[in-house]
Amino acid sequence: MKTFATAELLDKLDIGQQAEMLEPVTDIVIKRTNDGIVVVKDAMSSKHIGLPLPLSPTVLRATWRLERKQISFDRALTYLRVGRKVSCEYDSQLITYESLGDIIFIAEAVDGKWYLEE
Repeated sequence: MKTFATAELLDKLDIGQQAEMLEPVTDIVIKRTNDGIVVVKDAMSSKHIGLPLPLSPTVLRATWRLERKQISFDRALTYLRVGRKVSCEYDSQLITYESLGDIIFIAEAVDGKWYLEE
């Protein structure tokens, strides 16, 4: 599991994607929306839920885990063309692809859940 500092996370978080704080506090979840980054869950207080993420000293020092972003098969092919890594969850297996030279089965393309890997 890859973790990110707050500054890195702010660059990587896509609209609709969530991230969970791992340190120094757990159970804080944020989500990027069209309006910015908002607090979805806060174990310390409910006063920030639904509001923009405050950049407190705790948040600035934090380590985060990024939720995997589900993408379409078409988007997965686009990412592979530019050298990004994707994975497919199909038939209870997770397969990682690093290039268009990898063999992708039709069933995976049609029924698999595709994710962008960091």
